[in-house]
Amino acid sequence: MIRGAIDSVHPDKIGGWIYSEIGSLRGKRVLAFVGSQCVGSGEVGLFRQDLADAGLDEGYVGFNFDISLPHRDKLLSVVVSLENSDLFLKQGAAEVGAPAAVATAGNAVYPGQRRPF
Repeated sequence: MIRGAIDSVHPDKIGGWIYSEIGSLRGKRVLAFVGSQCVGSGEVGLFRQDLADAGLDEGYVGFNFDISLPHRDKLLSVVVSLENSDLFLKQGAAEVGAPAAVATAGNAVYPGQRRPF
């Protein structure tokens, strides 16, 4: 099973986590999309203590990377996809404002919860 969430979206950055019970995703590429447009990419492997405490791949399951939005003032949905797979994490109904504003993920799955994607 693969679990994950988009934890935050800023006008120029996106962050979250992704974990697989089958094997480590550390070093795998994730891509961010708005509609069909790729707006950024990064690698899985950012250390997060909360995820280490939850026993998820020693905590190296986070991602945080730059994005370039087509319309910085309006964002209906961001999707993060594991490269070369059908897996995606969806962050819905976000409003991205000033760089200090954070839009959190609706229906996010956090450590300890189990929900397949």
